[in-house]
Amino acid sequence: MAFTSLEKLLPRERALLGICGLAVLLAIGNQLVVQRLRAKVRDLSEEIKSAKVQVVGNDDILATKNDVQVQFDRIKDYVPPATVGKVTDAMSTEIEKMASKCGVRLMDRKPQETEKKGFFEKYSVRIEVEGEKESLMRLLSQLEASPQLLRVNRMELTKNAKGAAGTLKGTIVVTEMAPVGP
Repeated sequence: MAFTSLEKLLPRERALLGICGLAVLLAIGNQLVVQRLRAKVRDLSEEIKSAKVQVVGNDDILATKNDVQVQFDRIKDYVPPATVGKVTDAMSTEIEKMASKCGVRLMDRKPQETEKKGFFEKYSVRIEVEGEKESLMRLLSQLEASPQLLRVNRMELTKNAKGAAGTLKGTIVVTEMAPVGP
């Protein structure tokens, strides 16, 4: 039936109808195929750009490593050797001050093994804390902004079964980098 009405059209009208149909097919193909491919290519290009930036940044860090090593070798005789006890005690004292300021209770703290990283040693302390979510977030923020350059490496939070509602219990591993003495 549709074909009989097409036969009644003039050749010029049939050509225009065919062009319109082709335009509709091209528009659908554009939306289904071309736009998706273009978006994928754009995403890949952005990933490549960010990877290039990371590589350039890492190259800059590696280029300055030798300069830092030379400077450290020049002053290492004047740097007192850091002992595990001194560093972990200083870390613990700083953590206790921050925790009391934030309203977080320290349940336990345990020094961890040290790791040597180039001409620095990485000291770690594992602490168990208890407090409200907001207080714990303030503690994390203060640890990261501390003048001792403390860093939170790992954190596990659980609901406190014994405590009041909204209280969390957590285990946090805090680290500090200190230069290796002569």
